[in-house]
Amino acid sequence: MKKLLFILPILFSVNSFAQTLSLTDCIDAALNNKADIQAIRTENTIAGLQSQELLAKYLPQVSLSYEYRYNPIIPSQIIPVGEFAPIPTDETRAIKFGTAWQQNAGISVYQPIIDASVKSRIEESRINERIKNADLQIASEELIYEVMKTFSAVYLRSIQQQNAVIDTARTFRSWELIKARFEEGKVLKTELNKALLNHHNTLAQLRQAESEKVKEQIYLSFLTGLPLTTVFESAFDFGPFETPGLFDLSPELEMDSIPSIRQLHYQGGLARLQMKNEKKKYIPTVGLQGFLGANQFSDSFSPFQSNSWYGNSYVGLSVKIPILISENTPNRISQFATQSEGIRYRIEEQKNQLNQNILQLSQDIMYLNTQIEMSGENIGLMEENIQILQDRFQEGQINAYDLNSQELDLQKETGNLNQQKAELLQKKLEKAKSSGQLNLLTNKIKGE
Repeated sequence: MKKLLFILPILFSVNSFAQTLSLTDCIDAALNNKADIQAIRTENTIAGLQSQELLAKYLPQVSLSYEYRYNPIIPSQIIPVGEFAPIPTDETRAIKFGTAWQQNAGISVYQPIIDASVKSRIEESRINERIKNADLQIASEELIYEVMKTFSAVYLRSIQQQNAVIDTARTFRSWELIKARFEEGKVLKTELNKALLNHHNTLAQLRQAESEKVKEQIYLSFLTGLPLTTVFESAFDFGPFETPGLFDLSPELEMDSIPSIRQLHYQGGLARLQMKNEKKKYIPTVGLQGFLGANQFSDSFSPFQSNSWYGNSYVGLSVKIPILISENTPNRISQFATQSEGIRYRIEEQKNQLNQNILQLSQDIMYLNTQIEMSGENIGLMEENIQILQDRFQEGQINAYDLNSQELDLQKETGNLNQQKAELLQKKLEKAKSSGQLNLLTNKIKGE
C-alpha cells in the first residue's frame, strides 16, 4: 500500500520528458487527417471546378465534321420547268439531284454573344459552391468543438487524477492512525473497517479518473488521427484552460459567424435566383455562326477524284427566340417562392433557438461558478478539519467515527466539485459555439 503512494507521483512526472501535445496541435491534426473533412473538401473542390466549367460555355464552340456516304436511291425534286419557257406553262418534271457517292467535310464555329441560360447556371453554381463551403465550415466547426471538448475532458481527468492521489494519501494516513489505535485496543474493528472503506473509495476514484482519462485519450486519437502511442506518451499542454479570461467573449450573438445560418441564407438566395432564372428562359439567345467546308459528288467510289469538290462557307448572326417551352414556368416560380419563404422561417426559428440556448447557458454558467466557489471553500474547510481531526485523534481526543465521517463528506464534496468543473467547461465551450464565436476562441488559444 505504501509503495503505491510513492509510485503514483512518479507516474505523473514521467511525461515531463516526453513531447508536448497542445490543443492547437490536436485541432490542426484533426482538420488535416479526418476522413469526413477531406471528403467534404473534395466536394467543395468539385463545386469550384463545376463553376469554372460553366464559364467555358462563353468560349467559341468549334467542331470538325466529315461524312462519306453512298446513296442507293438518289432523291428527286419536282421542278416547274414550264416557268423557264418563253411562254410560261404549268409543266413540272421530276429531276434527280445528287450522285451515288458523296463526301462532306468542314469546320463550323459558334460564338455565343447573349445566352441568359449560361449566365443563370453560372450564378447558381457559384451559390452552390458557397453552400458546399458552408458544409465544410459546419463540419470543421463540429470537429473543432469535439476536439476542444475531449481535450478539456483530458485536462479535467488529469486534475481529478492528481487530486485523487492526494486524497488517497490522506485516507491512507487516517487508516494508519486508526489501525495503530486499534492495535492498542482503543478503537473498534468496525471503525477500522470504515477507515479502510474510505481509503478504498479514494483508490476507486483514482482508478476511475485514470480509466476515464485513458478513454478520452483514445477518443482524442480517433478525432485527430494521431497514433494512440503518441497521445499516451505526450505531455499535454493545458495552458489555455488555465489562462484567465479565455472565455471572455463578446456577449452579442454573432449570427454572421454561424455556418448553419449562413448556409440557410445561401439556400434562400439560391431559391430567389432560380425564381428569376425561370423568367429568363424566354430571353433570346444570340451568337455568331460560321462554316467553311467542301462537298464531293461522284457517280463511282472515287474518294480522290479531281475536279469533283465544291467549296461551301457562310458567316452569319444566329438568333433564337423561345416561344413555347415544355415546362410549367409559373408553377416552378411558385415552388421556388414557397421554398424561399420556408427558408426564411427556418432562419428565424434557428435564431430564436440560439438566443434561448445562449440565455440558458449563461444562467447555467453563473450558477456553476457560484457552486464551484462554494464547493471549493467547503473542501478547503473539510481538509483543514480532517488535518485537525487526525492530529486530535492521534492524541486520543476524539473517536474514529468523527474522522471517518469527515473523510466521507469530503469525498462526496470532491466528487461534486469535479462534476461541476467538468460541466462548467463544457457549458462555456457550448456557449462559444452557439454564439458563433468558436473561431474567435480558437484564435485566442492559438495566440492570434
